[in-house]
Amino acid sequence: MMMRICGFALLAACCAGAMPAQGVSLTGGNVEVVASRRPYGTTLIAIEEMTNALAQVFGRPVPRVLRPTPGKVSIVLGTNEWSKAAGIEVAALPRDGFVLRTVGNDRIFIAGRDSPIGNAAASIRRGSGIQQGEYATLFGVYEFLERYANARFYFPGEFGTLIPRAERIEVPPLNEVRAPEYLVRTYYAGNHARWYEGAGRSGWTLNWLRTRMETESIPCCHGSIRFRYSERFAKDHPEYFALVGGKRLVAHDGSHPSMRNGHLCWSSGVVDEIEKDVLSYLRGEPASARGVCGWNPGKFAWGKNCAQGRYVDIMPNDSFQKCQCERCKAAWKDDRNYASELIWGVTARIAQKVLDEGLDGCVTQMAYHPYARVPDFPLPTNVLVMTAVNGPYSLGNAKAAAEQERRAREWMEKTGRKTWLWTYPRKDEEMDGAPSLCPRVWGRYFKGIAPYAIGAFAESETDRWFFNHLNYYVFGKVCWDSKVDVEALLSEYYRRMFGAAANEMRRIYEEMEETWLGQVVGRTVETPLGPVVRWPDTHMLWTEIYSPKRVKGWLDIAVAAERKLDAASDARGRVAFVRRELIECVLDHTRRYAERCSPAAELARRAAHPEERNIVSFGDFDGRVSGRNCGGPRGWYMGKPPFPLDTDVFAVGKASCRLVATNESAVAMEYLPDLKPETRYRLSFFLKTEDLRSPGGGGAHVVVNDGVNNSFPPRRSISGTMDWTHFSFEFKTRSKKENCRSYIRLIVRGPCHGTAWFDGVRISEVSD
Repeated sequence: MMMRICGFALLAACCAGAMPAQGVSLTGGNVEVVASRRPYGTTLIAIEEMTNALAQVFGRPVPRVLRPTPGKVSIVLGTNEWSKAAGIEVAALPRDGFVLRTVGNDRIFIAGRDSPIGNAAASIRRGSGIQQGEYATLFGVYEFLERYANARFYFPGEFGTLIPRAERIEVPPLNEVRAPEYLVRTYYAGNHARWYEGAGRSGWTLNWLRTRMETESIPCCHGSIRFRYSERFAKDHPEYFALVGGKRLVAHDGSHPSMRNGHLCWSSGVVDEIEKDVLSYLRGEPASARGVCGWNPGKFAWGKNCAQGRYVDIMPNDSFQKCQCERCKAAWKDDRNYASELIWGVTARIAQKVLDEGLDGCVTQMAYHPYARVPDFPLPTNVLVMTAVNGPYSLGNAKAAAEQERRAREWMEKTGRKTWLWTYPRKDEEMDGAPSLCPRVWGRYFKGIAPYAIGAFAESETDRWFFNHLNYYVFGKVCWDSKVDVEALLSEYYRRMFGAAANEMRRIYEEMEETWLGQVVGRTVETPLGPVVRWPDTHMLWTEIYSPKRVKGWLDIAVAAERKLDAASDARGRVAFVRRELIECVLDHTRRYAERCSPAAELARRAAHPEERNIVSFGDFDGRVSGRNCGGPRGWYMGKPPFPLDTDVFAVGKASCRLVATNESAVAMEYLPDLKPETRYRLSFFLKTEDLRSPGGGGAHVVVNDGVNNSFPPRRSISGTMDWTHFSFEFKTRSKKENCRSYIRLIVRGPCHGTAWFDGVRISEVSD
């Protein structure tokens, strides 16, 4: 089902009987773009991109015409009467593949399968995103422009789109088919990724197309929740849901996102319902036949994230819950991937039913914790497996990288076909401002998966899209040809972008990559589940790793590079752009962190706001807390061991809370009856640490829980030795459940050794 068609076979099929190809010479005023009167919507984008680019090359407009003009060079785009007359047939091409052909000395044909959708070009200009469909002719246009017009599409906008002027474009004889090596080519920058000034949603869409990402999505991401089993069966069939802690995990409003859709009991009758849903969809029946609602209440629809084309995703909900009913307990195994036999057994059963009914469909499933292990029994031929692996940043740990490759190869051997990968070259919001620019390791990793994978999804959340721009460019090139020379690509990037300042800018980029790989994602620790990344805490990130001195050094190099270039040169403008959008963004975070963590600045702020109400009863440890259990509805409760007050070390008041960990966690907690639901608050506290050491990522931090199991930042603990430092975070509570109590905890999370002092703990209400 997932086999690729050999390019040579396609070439023979598409070019049979074709006339010998000749070279073509293009000059300004003697070239035109030919397309049918009513081209498909995706062909329209190809026409716009070709005419706009050639107009920049020649410095004059390039017309679009309805038929070739005698005496002119005609670039014929898409499928039309002229491409058919030239013997070009695109039906047999693989998805996203295209034909490049010259005929005589005045015709160039670029054609692939395009979709008959609306005006996709106008949709992109409006910033409404990509319309689903095939864009193969457009991909052929980009190939032509890059190869013969020397264009480069590093990122959208004047600084990242390089189309040099020329008097003439020479095109050699062409008669070839080009198609991507990887079927799956997709990335995700995250919902809060900021674009640079002058770019927006349309820029995201253009970059997706210009890097030639996939145009068909195979759903495989917790698809079972899109069938809306909670809404359909929670009331009448609670036994369909996982039994945990004596309760059935049906949907719960206001809880963790993974709980809102419930968790299924995979030994229950819900499996029959899943099977019926899959068969109904593949038979072409409407969603109303099964009562499946889309995102809009009351409107029936098959969710595209679970059912699309020939593919149906039945992967369980995220944060898999271990059902404790008798039949599930009998199925669980005593290893990390205890659910493999049960989940893959359900997958095999449903996929086989699809085959038995003669339906043209595939069942998709991800190899994911706790069902990542290959089962012992055979799988039907229409089961498509995606493997969840760490991705590019795992290359810093040879043992982890080898284990992930071994697992992917095992799935390939099991199914008789290559798997595809879900990778995690990402960062979270606590690392906003840190540049994740790593094109070399992205290139190395995604080149290396070719023997066992048909491509990958790069879940690469970031705060600024530009931090990943070169990663995405390299990713796109490797996905089309895994043999591409990544070092040559990057050398060309620095030379084309920065001219005489190429070496200086390359040094900055490469130092950023080395810093990210070596000091941010390369810090791994061994755990019972294997090696995991130990992310640096916020203080380490902005005072040691991206220290003001280091980032200022990068800025100095960029400033010197600018001065080296002619004031009117394009290269100087690009250096200035990168300085603003990359280096100064990082430097701004280092400065803002220094201001935010200053105890003196926070004490001055508090003095300026005497009206600010603190809902923590003993936030300033002024001697009224004895270090024993205070009892009652308010006051501090200590964990083990009991915490003493320290009247010699404090930031405000007369004492601090000192927690000493000798291996286990040390905790101090207070209930917060005054914490209101649906309200925004500011958590602020002072922290000092001394020789906090943990083998597995433990350390000191503060947690606020709003009563519905929703803990707020920071998620990463502070370790090492640190003088008094101020931390502050804003959060918004959710609706509180009945009989649930809100609380705040000061923690030195174990296993850990060392001492932490907390002082000036304050939670105050802020306006939205």
